[in-house]
Amino acid sequence: MTEKNNTWELVNRPHGKDIIGVKWVYKTYPNGTIQKHKARLVAKGYSQQPGIDYNETFAPVARLDTIRALIALASQKGWSIHQLDVKSAFLNGVLEEEIYVEQPQGFVSEGKESKVLRLRKTLYGLKQTPRAWYSRIDQYFMDRGFRKSKSKPTLYIKSQATRPDIVLLLQVVEKIVHPKCKEEKNSDGKKPRELFSESHLEMVKAGEKWAKDTAGSFTLVGTLITTIMFAAAFTVPGGNHQETGAPIFLHDHIFTLFIIADAISLFTSSTSVLIFIGILTSRYAEKDFLKTLPLKLLCGLVTLFLSVVAMMVAFCASLAMMLKGYQRLIIAAMSLASIPVIVLVPSQLRLFLEIFNSTMNATYIK
Repeated sequence: MTEKNNTWELVNRPHGKDIIGVKWVYKTYPNGTIQKHKARLVAKGYSQQPGIDYNETFAPVARLDTIRALIALASQKGWSIHQLDVKSAFLNGVLEEEIYVEQPQGFVSEGKESKVLRLRKTLYGLKQTPRAWYSRIDQYFMDRGFRKSKSKPTLYIKSQATRPDIVLLLQVVEKIVHPKCKEEKNSDGKKPRELFSESHLEMVKAGEKWAKDTAGSFTLVGTLITTIMFAAAFTVPGGNHQETGAPIFLHDHIFTLFIIADAISLFTSSTSVLIFIGILTSRYAEKDFLKTLPLKLLCGLVTLFLSVVAMMVAFCASLAMMLKGYQRLIIAAMSLASIPVIVLVPSQLRLFLEIFNSTMNATYIK
């Protein structure tokens, strides 16, 4: 493992440098009988001198309450939990100090017994090993777009602007901790809610931008449908009688279907426009992302979808009235009219399900 990892290089013994000894630690894994023999090379870190052989040694570890909070959040929201183990994690830390160790027993290079090993990576037993490993894994996460929690240095978060999960973590944590903990203040005199809000400002801004862009696009679509269906109500298929002014197909059952579909489309499209305008003019406070905004967005998507379906029904009904006797032509037109509905469903279904599962389902059902 050490050779593959390029842990050290063989060099001449330096003058004025302390050489740290190493030893082998042997361990067996019994399972009724001995299942595995394991040997680990450990540096004699107790001989290191602070300020010479090492500087910083602190490395944070995950607290049990953080793990409990994440498990509770995953349970409430139906997330999958994956666990992985980094093999020989402490052998992957990169050393900043100049450290030399003796050649390990049994692996002394023949003819080079006087030489020593200069470490590039850390070994078990060195004082700075935990710190070096944490620095490397921290840099790995940061380079891949993760954000480190200010209050929990072992908690990393990577969010997507298309997801509305903004402040649910705090809500779940509030349910499982003692109420007194909510009022506790840190050294800066800030409560957990204040710290959480400060550390998630960028996420709230990203959520606000996404909500406004989405609502703006859907508002335009709803407005177009409202305009079309409003005009269709006064320019009925077939025209009107010159004497009475009544629609020519007034007593036709298909005309009744047309009027009903037109009215439904007009009502639902107007409703969706008003809902999306409500989203555009929202306060975008943290609590709005929990209930108000998801509920408005869900209602807006449903009403917009119903308006599109009703508009296609009205279109097919008008064709059926004007093209009586041309059965094939009517069927072809109806088939084409169904395409927008078929396209709309899969394109927006994922968004609908994500919003429902991550907010409404977790808030109102569980």
